[in-house]
Amino acid sequence: MPPKTVRLSALLLNFSASFIGDTLMLNFSCDYLDGAHPKVFEALQKCNYVKTGCYGVGDAISDAARTKIRQVCGASEAEIYFLSGGTQVNKVVLSTLLKPW
Repeated sequence: MPPKTVRLSALLLNFSASFIGDTLMLNFSCDYLDGAHPKVFEALQKCNYVKTGCYGVGDAISDAARTKIRQVCGASEAEIYFLSGGTQVNKVVLSTLLKPW
């Protein structure tokens, strides 16, 4: 009988937890292994052929996303930067949280 697996995902964490007998096994992976949520995929298809400038710099889609994020967070003056991947996000977050030595 295959082990029971539960999939858990969060903004910066993606792992699966399985029990093999009484032993809990954790498998930390990356979000590149998962597909997009159907609503995200649908939104991507709608803007697939829209021509924009550099990613996240002055294009209407990124500007609209910034506005929505500021509204949801209640932070009208927040500076929002879009990053291209998990490694870049991890570097920015860790370098912000940790002392430089």
